[in-house]
Amino acid sequence: MRTTLFCLSLLAASLSTPTWATASDDLAPGSDVVLEGKVVEVVSHDTFWLDHDGTRVLVYQSTVRKPLSVGQTLKVSGRVSDDWMRLADYELEARQIEN
Repeated sequence: MRTTLFCLSLLAASLSTPTWATASDDLAPGSDVVLEGKVVEVVSHDTFWLDHDGTRVLVYQSTVRKPLSVGQTLKVSGRVSDDWMRLADYELEARQIEN
């Protein structure tokens, strides 16, 4: 029983581990990703545009409220929006933001 629980927890951890997105092709809706880029525009206290390798991504930080400024380089972990109603080609719900 203990071995089964351990194996299941390893499987769950491996499925929920975000992947490094290196191009816009890696920004599949619903996927967990880690993006690095520069803040190109701060829309509001909880929304900003991130330039990730030439691709603009609209980032929502509803759970992580971090003050940001244009030009700041960040690493953002989160989930790519799979909502049918989008304001941008690529939207990301941030779970963690690091400088």
